[in-house]
Amino acid sequence: MMRRYASTIIVLVVIFLIVFYLWNQRELVATLRHITFTIVLLLILLRLAIMVLNGLFLYIFVEKFNVRLRVLEWFGLAAVTTMGNYITPLSGGLIARAAYLKHQHRLPYTKFTALLAANYIVMFWLIGFTGLLTLGWLDQFTVDKWPIIILFGAVVVALSIFAVLPSFHFQSQQRWLQAINSLGDGWQQIRSDRLLLAKITICTILVIIVNGLSFWVGYRALGITVTFSVGILLGLIAAFSIFINITPGSLGVQEAMISLSSELLGIGAGQGLLVVLLIRAASMVSAFTLGPIFTIWLTKQVQSVETSQQN
Repeated sequence: MMRRYASTIIVLVVIFLIVFYLWNQRELVATLRHITFTIVLLLILLRLAIMVLNGLFLYIFVEKFNVRLRVLEWFGLAAVTTMGNYITPLSGGLIARAAYLKHQHRLPYTKFTALLAANYIVMFWLIGFTGLLTLGWLDQFTVDKWPIIILFGAVVVALSIFAVLPSFHFQSQQRWLQAINSLGDGWQQIRSDRLLLAKITICTILVIIVNGLSFWVGYRALGITVTFSVGILLGLIAAFSIFINITPGSLGVQEAMISLSSELLGIGAGQGLLVVLLIRAASMVSAFTLGPIFTIWLTKQVQSVETSQQN
């Protein structure tokens, strides 16, 4: 209960600060006049594509446990998860997804979450490596970019070390050590299955590309021309906000990270803030249009199974 109140207070403070900042930046807000219906539609479609890719991630993972989801299931669960993450903090949408999989397909929480957690090893190693490559491509290995360089470099080094470690298991009931055990178990499953690793890698690369396109289009929407490489870089940085999800949709965290990074890249903090708000709005259009529809449909699937079991 206290955690929920704290999250609500943080959200209200963040919204107030954003509104206060934009209220005092009238010239910045005026750049919104460059936005066209075509660009808005393109942003919505790009965020919808991210949702589809998240659904495919889910399909790939559960297939490992001989569970074959129908299209409406994996896409519907992705929509509900996205909507849930915007409503509740701490990735509340993930809990709903895990509950559905356990109820409908008898997929244990522990097995699924272990594999899902291990996916972050692959995903963030690729994000870190791609980030370093992009910085090199943009010739941005300079002293003033040290926060971004350290972020990507530390992720690549830390995950590379973890990935090559032999199988291990801590004999302890402490929660954080159990989480490491779960992560290690999941990684062993992925590492031993080259086809699964290849599928995860391809999906992650596609997410990186689509997310980068979202930022590239976002800046174009404001009349600011940036290279696709810059869009990729900012999309990669935005991905790290998943680790600080104390507010619904990491509201405030992602805005701060992109604003700072946009300033470091010489584009402007205010411009970065507007772009991430545009992308967030486009994501919410898809989430809150499709999310309620699939919540009803998936609930009916659960109820139909319960009815058949009772009969």
